[in-house]
Amino acid sequence: MKHTGDKPFGCEHCDYRTSRTDQLKLHTMTHTGEEPYSCDQCGYTTFRSGDLKRHGLTHTADKPYKCDQCDYGADQSGKLRRHKMRHTGERPHMCDRCDYRASQAGDLRRHAAAHAGAKPHACDQCQYRTLWPASLRRHAMLHAGLRPHMCDQCHYTAVEHRQLRHHKRAHCGEVAYFCDQCDYRAERSSELKSHRLVHTGEESFCCDQCLYRATQLSDLKRHKRIHSGEKPFLCDQCDYKSSQSSSLARHKRTHSGDKPFSCDQCDYRANQLCSLARHRRVHSGERPFLCDRCDYRASQLCDMTRHKRVHTGERPFLCDQCDYRATQFCNVTRHKVIAHRRGAGPPVRRRQL
Repeated sequence: MKHTGDKPFGCEHCDYRTSRTDQLKLHTMTHTGEEPYSCDQCGYTTFRSGDLKRHGLTHTADKPYKCDQCDYGADQSGKLRRHKMRHTGERPHMCDRCDYRASQAGDLRRHAAAHAGAKPHACDQCQYRTLWPASLRRHAMLHAGLRPHMCDQCHYTAVEHRQLRHHKRAHCGEVAYFCDQCDYRAERSSELKSHRLVHTGEESFCCDQCLYRATQLSDLKRHKRIHSGEKPFLCDQCDYKSSQSSSLARHKRTHSGDKPFSCDQCDYRANQLCSLARHRRVHSGERPFLCDRCDYRASQLCDMTRHKRVHTGERPFLCDQCDYRATQFCNVTRHKVIAHRRGAGPPVRRRQL
């Protein structure tokens, strides 16, 4: 069969065909997300045994190829080139259905699967669904409260090893990713990508229930929970429920009192790294976010987002009981308490500015 070019084995998910059943099995895993081979030193998983062997070298082999912007080292020059794209923001792989761009082909493949809408793996405790079984396993750990990766410098624990790596940067003060248009610095490449869109104004994903727009599909999904009221993440010590796993992790620190992040200029301590970063701007006076319509500058991106609504007149948050609209979600919440509380008179019509 191999010599005649005959390819009798076809994929049931796409047009791929092959003459070998083992190749078809490997290909099918790209659709199902099955990754049976896992590293025993970190959270890496793959569907190819050869990939796992190559990955193992990252833990043991010499890494002669060094990044000149952070402490990353690689055993192959190609890996270093891919890594450097995180610093430069280069994203050569483009989606043909939306404006999404990726620095690596694998990221684009995962993104394309989101368009296909195939999410066969479902959580039995909430409405979460995913394309990848590995993602479902990680999600299940959130419900179970399993956070096996522990920081050796504080009480922080993480579901994934990569989360622990990012956390440890807070202790050593490492900031690996720099914006080339302002003084913004980030610990994660994803944070830098999101920040860059502040400069470009790019917003690709739109909410169908309000005027909210997002630069990432994951942000839009989180936003939609505001409308649906879905709060799948539960605290095991009180009745607190959250729409985001990160919010639950922050909430749990209110029980433990853990504040691992400390200011080096005063005695301020925080339970979140982002809170410490915001606090440090009190000392530095830094206001990196600039309005493109007036002289306003802000130390926080959220403040700039709210300010821009002064210029646009945008009021994206709607009351579901009357025609009241607001620039901030908290204003809608406050409005409901005042205007629609039980026993109150008819809602007061407010003049729209």
